[in-house]
Amino acid sequence: MQRSPLLGRLLSALRILKNTYRTTKDLKTDFPQSLHDFNKCRRFLRGRKKINENTLCEARRILGFGRSYHVLEFADKIKDTKLWFRDSALAAASFYKRWGLPRKTVVQITNKYRKKLLQGFLELAYRKGKGVTEVEAIRSFRYNMGGRLPEEYFVNLIRGWISEDLASAWIKQNTRGLGVKMTSSAHDADRKISFKSSRKGSGRVISGEPDFLIEFRQKRKKKSLEVQRVDRGRLKETNGIGERLVNIPGHRPEVEKEALRSGKSFVIFLFNEGTERIPPEIAILINPKRNGKLKKKEGDLFVWAKFVPARSVAAKKLLMKTFL
Repeated sequence: MQRSPLLGRLLSALRILKNTYRTTKDLKTDFPQSLHDFNKCRRFLRGRKKINENTLCEARRILGFGRSYHVLEFADKIKDTKLWFRDSALAAASFYKRWGLPRKTVVQITNKYRKKLLQGFLELAYRKGKGVTEVEAIRSFRYNMGGRLPEEYFVNLIRGWISEDLASAWIKQNTRGLGVKMTSSAHDADRKISFKSSRKGSGRVISGEPDFLIEFRQKRKKKSLEVQRVDRGRLKETNGIGERLVNIPGHRPEVEKEALRSGKSFVIFLFNEGTERIPPEIAILINPKRNGKLKKKEGDLFVWAKFVPARSVAAKKLLMKTFL
């Protein structure tokens, strides 16, 4: 039976929501009957060739939505994901074109996060369909959104995770054989868009843990690693030794304080993805606070960093200095 494209997108949306329900606690906790509703609605829609008003009304009734519009929103979100994800996919592509990562690795990471973005879009639409106000639906992260739409916030969140994973993959590739182990340790190491706050009435609690913990097989020492993507537009003036003053978005000073208090070395890995004409660059700072590289200016935190091309001898030397 040939289904209409719209009907096909609705069935795909319900399948993805069903998998989201099984792999996350948020939907299961807030809507215990959802899995039954997803299965029942899918069975109903499979018996149809196309969507009409009666079909929409029945799907709305099965899902317990107040309006038929929210059923159609599922199909829109599948199309929206392609548009919202386009820039993230282009940025990720530079890691095999210009950084030297295997294309297969980049594609695997990119596909994983495209799916996570779609799951976030669909869960938000489902919650609104069930009558949850948008303010209530985004309670766990609305304090971090600023003036952004939820979709914009999701995209920025996903883009950051893609960057962290690709950068860590690049570090691992270039430190292979050194006996280095990198373990995700940040509050968002689970890489899930959470709709449940750690504390009712407050934004998601951000821990003081760095992105990664670096351990050495041959030595007992450990290092905490923070990975930050830096837009070229954020690079400020240059000092006399070639260091650029960088405003670090999202950097949490308490991360470094905790690392120093516990006696661990603290490393910040900065990178930008470059442009068509300018190659991607990296900078690595070890214990920047202790070494006088941090600077507060205009209420923000800045760091003095020397950037070098990612695929250069200088970049390899920086990695060796950091991980040996």
